[in-house]
Amino acid sequence: MRIAIVSSGSLNALRGVLALEGDEVVDISNRPDVVIADRLLDNRPACPVIGGDYRFPDLVVRAFGYDHRPEHRVDLLVFRWFDMGWRSQTLVGFPLTTLMNEDLGPRCEAGLACRFIDNVDVKRLFESDQLVESLKRMRYSGFVTFGLSTIPTESNPFGVVSLQTGVPYNGLFNALESVSGKTSDFFTGENPHLLESWTTSLLISRSPFPHAATSDRVFVRGITPDVQKHLWLLDTTSYKKSFYADGTSIALATAWSSTLAEATRRVLRTCRSIDVPFKQFRTDLLTVASAGWRGLHDKALVEM
Repeated sequence: MRIAIVSSGSLNALRGVLALEGDEVVDISNRPDVVIADRLLDNRPACPVIGGDYRFPDLVVRAFGYDHRPEHRVDLLVFRWFDMGWRSQTLVGFPLTTLMNEDLGPRCEAGLACRFIDNVDVKRLFESDQLVESLKRMRYSGFVTFGLSTIPTESNPFGVVSLQTGVPYNGLFNALESVSGKTSDFFTGENPHLLESWTTSLLISRSPFPHAATSDRVFVRGITPDVQKHLWLLDTTSYKKSFYADGTSIALATAWSSTLAEATRRVLRTCRSIDVPFKQFRTDLLTVASAGWRGLHDKALVEM
């Protein structure tokens, strides 16, 4: 399959994975079979276009009928794939929102733990006729994400802080970690089902991230073929079996398992195997996600 990627950010990490799986990554002007983008395109090509991040304005979110609380913190993400209708699987994610453990340090998208959720209150979020019609008018195909607050009201177990197309916190890569076949088959709907497991992701960066996007060139060591299967290269470039980085966002590590503890252990193992000067990554994902999952259990939204 000939795939074009239109991205100024993390979606470029798809290039190496798609090539390894036998797809051809081409320029958008070179007759692709499908385009994957991180923004909505003004001039859409004739082929299918997947993705495009767009945050719905607050007034629109309220017009859709949601209990909107833009002043609250996002405690969890809930996302689902749309392509003229909803795919069956719904995912919930617990984000790491700062560079350092225990909500310390600068704010950044440092990681995410995800799993599937089957709850009527959560699924009801996606049943808004106005939302569905808006997505159809946009001709949108891809994930749609609610950022939710877990502070309840009398009528709702949570409120909507944000609504957007795409998945923040690099959550797309959490989902792709659960793809059982080719990545392109998931995008196109040929194999839409994801493994029902926990997936974890952690950003590997180096100082002075996030205060600067570039720094002196360094070699990145420890990326073996086994490690590379669960590593999405961001500012890291491969050249003659070596890896180097001029940027400060090195890679995103992902892992999966039937349990959160094992998925976290695996993603931390990948992060620790990467050798780069002044390396940074969070180590408390298990603590944050476990607390979030227990909170949903206390609200009777999930079973432990």
